[in-house]
Amino acid sequence: MRIAYSLVVVLYLSAAILRSKLKETIKTAEKIKPKNLLTSYPQSIKESIAVWKKVPRSVYFLFISNLILTFAISLGQLFFSVYAVEGEKSVLNISQIDWALVSSALFIAMIIAAIPIGKLIDKIGRKAPLLLSHVVFVPAILLFIYGDLATLFIAMPLLGIGQLLFFSSFASLQTDLVPRKNRAKVIGFSPFVSYVLMALGLLAGGIIYSISPQLPFLLMMTALLPSFLVVALLVHEPEKRGAG
Repeated sequence: MRIAYSLVVVLYLSAAILRSKLKETIKTAEKIKPKNLLTSYPQSIKESIAVWKKVPRSVYFLFISNLILTFAISLGQLFFSVYAVEGEKSVLNISQIDWALVSSALFIAMIIAAIPIGKLIDKIGRKAPLLLSHVVFVPAILLFIYGDLATLFIAMPLLGIGQLLFFSSFASLQTDLVPRKNRAKVIGFSPFVSYVLMALGLLAGGIIYSISPQLPFLLMMTALLPSFLVVALLVHEPEKRGAG
């Protein structure tokens, strides 16, 4: 385990070094003074809320869809292994070794699918893959809830592919819709609210799981419908990619 943690530290440091080579695109960026961080926080929150009046309405509905799905995923996020791996709260009762193999299949599928999905999003647009992600989640969740070891090797890769489709197309579409001058505020505010809802979802998921192990996952699947409808009916791709 120490070797694994050491490897994680090395990889994070490597990523930090690589990112230090990136060049800032904002030429007039002001230098941040540490003493002003706390005093500027309320103003930053105010500006992050006000910016929603300056962006297309599709951005707002895209944000709502993301919140719905983020909260839904957080309901069961911590309980996939609890539900699957043998133990007091387990339903599927598979061994830890088998779960390690299933988890490996999840990440291998995501690695293999990442580049093709990225190319797909660039080729056919952002909205269709975003909607497709909702469709992919449905059989993945059902195969997980009512499955066995064999179906987990299908369910978990599907979950990974669904997440790749959703978050990649969401980020791309958000970038296309939001003008560059407002992009940082929107991108900063979106995860801020998402993390708050995620924390609430994790708490609610724990309570719900103690009542019924299947219920957090069924609620996750139920939330896919309103998120799908918001994107399908209220989110529109811009004619020209990149809002400037």
